[in-house]
Amino acid sequence: MHVQNAVAERAGRGRRSDTPRPRTSDWLIAIGGALVLADALDAPLWALFGTRDLVLFGAPVARLPLLFVCAGTALLLEGDRHALRSSVRAAWPVWPALALAFASTAWSDRPHTTLLWALALLGTTAFGIALDIRFTARAQAALVAGVVTGIAALSVGAALLFANNRIGVVGYWNGLYVQKNLLGRVLALGVVASAVTAQNPRWRGVGLGALLCGGVLAVSRSVASILAAGVALAAMCCLIAARAYRGAAYAILAAGTVTTVATVLLLIGTKPGLQLLARGDTFTDRTRIWRLVTEGTAPVPWLGHGYGAFWTGPAGRKVNTTFAKPINHAHNGAVDLYAELGIVGLVVVLVPVAFAALAAARHALRLGPVACLWPATYVVFFVASNVAESALLRHKLYWALFVAVLCHVVRQRGQRLPLASPAPRAARDTAGRAIPC
Repeated sequence: MHVQNAVAERAGRGRRSDTPRPRTSDWLIAIGGALVLADALDAPLWALFGTRDLVLFGAPVARLPLLFVCAGTALLLEGDRHALRSSVRAAWPVWPALALAFASTAWSDRPHTTLLWALALLGTTAFGIALDIRFTARAQAALVAGVVTGIAALSVGAALLFANNRIGVVGYWNGLYVQKNLLGRVLALGVVASAVTAQNPRWRGVGLGALLCGGVLAVSRSVASILAAGVALAAMCCLIAARAYRGAAYAILAAGTVTTVATVLLLIGTKPGLQLLARGDTFTDRTRIWRLVTEGTAPVPWLGHGYGAFWTGPAGRKVNTTFAKPINHAHNGAVDLYAELGIVGLVVVLVPVAFAALAAARHALRLGPVACLWPATYVVFFVASNVAESALLRHKLYWALFVAVLCHVVRQRGQRLPLASPAPRAARDTAGRAIPC
């Protein structure tokens, strides 16, 4: 039986039940990489070196820590070639998007920038694969919860020590970040990760992290991030209810989806809802930005201006001139993706996201620990957060986590486990041991 399990693992059908826990060095590397990819070091680096200092062929100094992420990723990936090959195969839905990012160098408005961005994206994707290899889904959620709770605590300290720099003129909290929406997005992620992790009885204390992250998120007043966190938490609650009442699982998910979408539409599509959110019908000029970006991409609708080349090229400068305010992204992941890689880019990215959402939802309903909620809950957050911010195909923590949960659900799909039922409580492999998730 042991031989059969080993063969199954090498065939890429899933992680063995005796997978060793992450080493201390794995945790330290992952924490450091998460902090870098969450942009938690950008503001300190800009304060020390300025925003215009360039290193390594024109890359900003704030991007220099990506080299340490790549080095740490190499350390996480070394040693288990079978697991590496399995995860690389499991990541097949994202490889066309990466190939397109590199290929866009051929038609990019700024080929040099496109190549640098594509290399950074490759490193970020590799970090996501490393997370899948070294950390179970439960451990990934705990990692994110711990890192973002630390960011929240440091943001409170920064606000207390440097009020003039970390609290805006209208009272918005920036914390460790240069802008409230950047802080709000990562705190929303922390709220979701802490809430999912706290569902495990052994990790109840992590719920305190959700309270801290939620409190700082509230004072940041990043409405889009608050909504994204609310949508993801609603999805988590629906999944918990569906797991508990298996006979009505699909009805619960359908009703929860309709209710959540209707609530969001009422908030953003009606005057009373917008008044409650303290927002206008342009969503803080976001609709105007979307229009300007799509108009600027109209001449090249199929392939766009090149990966990372819209805002750094002539088209982006034209939008900034027209908008009369300095911006560097469209505040919408799909709009930015369309501007850079066109309709083809939208297809090769959004199709894998839809596939991951369906596979993760099905995975959440299978037998297994409660932490199996993390992949589905995170994909919902990932989609919701991209409505008002940009994280699709970016060398940020959000993309790395998407790759990690995608690899996890693709790997677990081969297990052919039954859907959740009242008993037994945990999934079992062919040897009768609990399968970690």
